[in-house]
Amino acid sequence: MFRSFFKYALAIMFITFSVGAYAEDGMNKTVKVSPVGIVDRIIEDSFKVKQYEMDVLAAYEGIPAAKGTFDTMLSMDVMYNLNKEDSTSTIMGDRKDTTVWGLSLSKEIPTGTELGLSFDTNVSKTYNATVNGIPIIPQTNLYDPIIGFSLSQPLMQNVFGMIDRGAVKEATFFYESAENELKRRIDSQVYEALIDYWALYFNRKHIEAQKKAVSFAKEFLASTREERKLGTAEETDLLAARANLLNREDEFLTLKEIERTFENRLRHHLELDPGTKIEQPDVLPLFENPGMFDDARISFALDNRGDYQAWKKELERLNVSLKIAKNKRWPSLDLYSTLELNQIDTSYRDALGGMDSPNWTVGMNFSVPLENRTARAGASRAKAQKARALYAVKDLENQIVNSLDTLIQEVNSRKLIVENNTQTMKLQRAKLAGEMKKYRMGRSSSYVIVQYQNDSVTSERNLVEAWLAYQDSALGLKLAEGTIVGNK
Repeated sequence: MFRSFFKYALAIMFITFSVGAYAEDGMNKTVKVSPVGIVDRIIEDSFKVKQYEMDVLAAYEGIPAAKGTFDTMLSMDVMYNLNKEDSTSTIMGDRKDTTVWGLSLSKEIPTGTELGLSFDTNVSKTYNATVNGIPIIPQTNLYDPIIGFSLSQPLMQNVFGMIDRGAVKEATFFYESAENELKRRIDSQVYEALIDYWALYFNRKHIEAQKKAVSFAKEFLASTREERKLGTAEETDLLAARANLLNREDEFLTLKEIERTFENRLRHHLELDPGTKIEQPDVLPLFENPGMFDDARISFALDNRGDYQAWKKELERLNVSLKIAKNKRWPSLDLYSTLELNQIDTSYRDALGGMDSPNWTVGMNFSVPLENRTARAGASRAKAQKARALYAVKDLENQIVNSLDTLIQEVNSRKLIVENNTQTMKLQRAKLAGEMKKYRMGRSSSYVIVQYQNDSVTSERNLVEAWLAYQDSALGLKLAEGTIVGNK
């Protein structure tokens, strides 16, 4: 009846792992992580996900708790009474001992009907009950076994068990809402981890490029020193070359700081120990085909979005809650009936056969609070909560539709930006290399070289930012569709 919230963990068992998706070297504390392995690691080890799973388990327990209304109740009682009150007549005796013990079962069924079955035994003994000195009640134990049957049926409030069955439905919808919310929370956790994964990856690519920039700056400084010795370069050229090297080294150190930041964030997502080094395969992400924005795409996203489905279940729960609240405004009108069979004997079997000595009661009970403010306020509150949930569903639906449209366009446009920045970076590198050749031949200046290297470094940075923006859109589109866990 219920979808298991562990389906993500089960589904992940069938994923074909890429080589080196996740491995750990205990000596060096090095973990190799690929995008494929991130989902598995988060589902299996994320403390946040485990917290969310406990929320779902707690929500599930609300179902048997609600069904507890229909549990069978077993009751037992024992009582002893000694009565030596003064009496105005000797007929009553001067002492009476009474012992009562009993066993009863009661149960409510889904129609709201309450059924009861009881077994009671009254044992009494009267002392010195006489008339004119003649004993009229034997001074022995008298047994009175009684078998009782009872039935109660609500006819207005909780008619046909509407309130009690509604409580079970409410608990069921609450659990299903929590289960769908778990899916959304896992999607969000994976999205955040993948964003940090790619931020770390492209920052490292930038570091590699910056190493080359530092090497180039060192080469430029060495070349300028040689030119200075030959008298073809000025002192200002040498100062510019030194300053350029310091700038490139500072940029490199800054990128290393950023690398540590993203690595720490990714370690947190993957529940890794502090100081654990993260290795990544040197594979650029593939460009995604964002597809078309149409009604089928919208319907698909709405069906997959955990938060949207959670709100729909919450809306169903509140709809049941409103029906219950409206029913509670009704007066209480209950039909009840009891039947007791007894026999002055020690045997319940004889009592059950004693249909000639029934004690039968039939009645109705009617009650209603005249102002009825509690029930009316409860109905109004439930109506407002349902309306709020409906507005929330509509608002989220509008948000999903608009985000799909925006993200599909962003993926397409940011793909072009990445491609353009890739070409720009290649051109800037070629321009710098060509200008350096001219500089060695005395046909350029240190000012131009520094400017051209600035252009090259800027193009590297722009490409990294373009890739990150593209990944943010591509992953954001999967998150918007609710497919990020199944489509890594």
